[in-house]
Amino acid sequence: MKSSPISNLNSALLVTVSVIVGASAATVVIVVLWLLDNQDSATSSSANVDQQESLKLAQQGLVSEHDEIEVDSSSPPSERQRIQTLSDLNQFMSPFERSFSLHVLSTNSKEQQLVELLEESMDIASQHQSVAQSVLLQRLAQLNPQRALTQVEALNVRYPSSLVSKVFGEWAHTNVDEAVAHASSLEENKKHTAMATILLERSDLSDEKRVQIARQLGNEQYAINLIMQEKASDSTFDPEEVWNELVGQIEVDSNQSRSLSDLALRWVEQSGVEVLDQVAESITDVESRANIVMSVLSTVAETDPQTAFQYALTIDYDRHNMIRSGVVGLWARRDPKAALDAVSQVEVSGLRRRLEESVVRTWAYQKPHELLKDLNSLEERLHETAINSAMSAMARHNPDDAARFVASMENSTSKTAAAGSLAVSWSHQDPESALEWVLNEPGVQDAKSQLLQQIIYSVVDADPRLAMETALEQPIKEGEHGLEAAVIAVLVFSDFDKALEFLPQVRAGPTKIAAYGSIGGGYIENGETEKALDLAKRLPESSRTAYLQALMPQWAVADPKGLLDSMDQLPSDEIKSKAAMLLTTYNRWEKSLTDEEIESVKKFLTEEDAENLEKGNLNSILGF
Repeated sequence: MKSSPISNLNSALLVTVSVIVGASAATVVIVVLWLLDNQDSATSSSANVDQQESLKLAQQGLVSEHDEIEVDSSSPPSERQRIQTLSDLNQFMSPFERSFSLHVLSTNSKEQQLVELLEESMDIASQHQSVAQSVLLQRLAQLNPQRALTQVEALNVRYPSSLVSKVFGEWAHTNVDEAVAHASSLEENKKHTAMATILLERSDLSDEKRVQIARQLGNEQYAINLIMQEKASDSTFDPEEVWNELVGQIEVDSNQSRSLSDLALRWVEQSGVEVLDQVAESITDVESRANIVMSVLSTVAETDPQTAFQYALTIDYDRHNMIRSGVVGLWARRDPKAALDAVSQVEVSGLRRRLEESVVRTWAYQKPHELLKDLNSLEERLHETAINSAMSAMARHNPDDAARFVASMENSTSKTAAAGSLAVSWSHQDPESALEWVLNEPGVQDAKSQLLQQIIYSVVDADPRLAMETALEQPIKEGEHGLEAAVIAVLVFSDFDKALEFLPQVRAGPTKIAAYGSIGGGYIENGETEKALDLAKRLPESSRTAYLQALMPQWAVADPKGLLDSMDQLPSDEIKSKAAMLLTTYNRWEKSLTDEEIESVKKFLTEEDAENLEKGNLNSILGF
């Protein structure tokens, strides 16, 4: 059908008008856009950055490039975000602004610019270095990962592993095969870092591929263990199925014990504590097996200690009862009486005693006052452990309170034990206060001599002069040494010059011989045997034999050749014979002298000592 001329004219006019209108509209739009652009260049620049960020996110697969990203009108102005050098980071107070600006800078930089910026990073503030270097290296790794690794070396940071990880994290996504091939040429520490990063980043790869990568990098087991951990963290997995699938493949060690413990616990929660039999049977490493079972039972004990303990009693691989004691200890923290009642039913007497003492010690450390209040409810055999443990606990937190409690106790062996435990614990924290209490508390004067012996070592460490003055003020009981001999013995090891300074103050008799023996032993330990022998000359002649006799066992052990060379200088045939017995006996355990030297030593033996030596009479050999 033909169109009329009028229709054709109308169509032509319509087209002409449309073109004119369209052109006008386009012109208006262009003008408006120009005005807007010139009106607010900062907003336009900000939109530019947002567009770049949107494109970057789209490239990373975080959003679609067609998605709209909402721009916060409160965002910092783009002029502040656009930095030219890393020193410009100082203008930002916000860590987010610094990070954003670094990402904008690195995204807009070419490879050589990134290298120059990394060189600049070595001169910026230390608190900005690690973030700047990480961002720049990640971007450089996208462009040229091998050059990025070279830059890690050039930065010469103290711990390069984190930066190596950044490079391989990017490389694993751009070209994983190339990343693996390059990683295989690295030294061991960096190779391991690269492998771990690649396997973590590429969790999308199949298990077989990840194991192959780890095998190529020399640690197939690492991939197997990692895959096991990932499967164990999946909330939908069947713990028994995963355990049976993986436990035969992984190398169970201390690094895997935590993950395996979590897996075993899930299995126990699903099927009961009895599955620990299967868990234990499938682990050949003794230490790992004990750690895993202990971890699981500890968690079970938090809600059902009775079940955990009863199972622990059935274990035949619990070396030194560590698992049983651990479970009982956890139970005792929550309900010590129930725990004590349970362990009292254990049939094996030795185990029962150890577990009872474990419960009592835990009870004492948690609630010492409560334990002491209930002391009579305990078997008498546990009283000493209870008192000593409670005193130690109280001494740590409130020694004055503990002191009042001890003073109020009736005189008994329990009171003496409690006083000793308190005094020792207190002296470790405050030796002078502990000493004052021992010296002046009327309630412990019957045990004062014993208590002073127990705390004197701590007092010497804190104040040697106070220790010596205190020792000299104490009477010497018949058949005992004065306390100053103990002071000298401690100082020989901590301050030898001070020991020599105090030596003339030591009272005569067995106390002086003991103190001289300590000094002589110190000389022997220092290889100064001549001084040890000369020291004997400062003693009365009647005491020299006793001094040398006391010195002989230590001398024979510390310096057997020196003693051998000094045999002729010993003052009597009896001492020479005893020295020969000691040298011959000790040399059987540690060959310090040759057979010829031992034969020469035996010439100093008396007939009686030679006979005792042949019979192995140790009392005669070691005692005088």
